[in-house]
Amino acid sequence: MIAPAIDGIPELIVDGKTGFLLMPADPVYIPRTPGAGAIPKKVLVNGKLVSPRSLVPQQVADKILYLINHPEKRKAIGMAARKSMEQHFCLQRYIQELEQTYVALAKNVGQ
Repeated sequence: MIAPAIDGIPELIVDGKTGFLLMPADPVYIPRTPGAGAIPKKVLVNGKLVSPRSLVPQQVADKILYLINHPEKRKAIGMAARKSMEQHFCLQRYIQELEQTYVALAKNVGQ
């Protein structure tokens, strides 16, 4: 996966291990298409709210070419990404965390 290092994405991707994170640098192009989704006014980058930027196309192309030319690295990143997603975003974990939240809330109701 190749993604921008904004908002919560760096919490999901470990750069170089489960994908690649790129720092947005180019100004965001705002389309004048009727019905197009709104561009957020601020995004979170390295813990700071900043004006949105877009990825530099050449950086994305470079990462794609790297993955094409390094099939063993591509496979390793893909397997690590899948394992990470299965561990962190499986249904069992979601149910367990939701149950813990409800138990904690129930304990605080009478206080």
